[in-house]
Amino acid sequence: MQKLPHPILTGQRSRVHDAWGSGQFGAPRGGRKHQGLDIKAAPFQKVFAPFPGTITREAAPYRDDHRYRGLVLQGSGTWKDYTLKIFYVQGIISGEVAAGSQIGYVQNLGLKYPGITNHIHVEVRKGKQLVDPFSIWQMCF
Repeated sequence: MQKLPHPILTGQRSRVHDAWGSGQFGAPRGGRKHQGLDIKAAPFQKVFAPFPGTITREAAPYRDDHRYRGLVLQGSGTWKDYTLKIFYVQGIISGEVAAGSQIGYVQNLGLKYPGITNHIHVEVRKGKQLVDPFSIWQMCF
């Protein structure tokens, strides 16, 4: 696995476990498994593109709560096979981005889930295959 050219957040650490559950890839979520990795983040913290690519669209993690947003980043160059979904991020940019470009701000998830460790949620796919995000982010923890 290649190393990320830039961290997605300054001081990034994974959300291990809190009153709302575990933020680790594969953690139980009722009848399903968590498909991403939750990375601790303060509300309004800057979010950066971890690799070069194109912000292809905005994403909505909840059908019934449009306060929360996300972005989809399609990689380019050596990252062309990777797609990254980032939830709980208010985007400020669309189109092409360089690794390290600011792409948004962290939202306050505590408004929806009081007491939760504030975080962003990242899902990674290589082609159509879901990838454990920790395998990419492990150099940052």
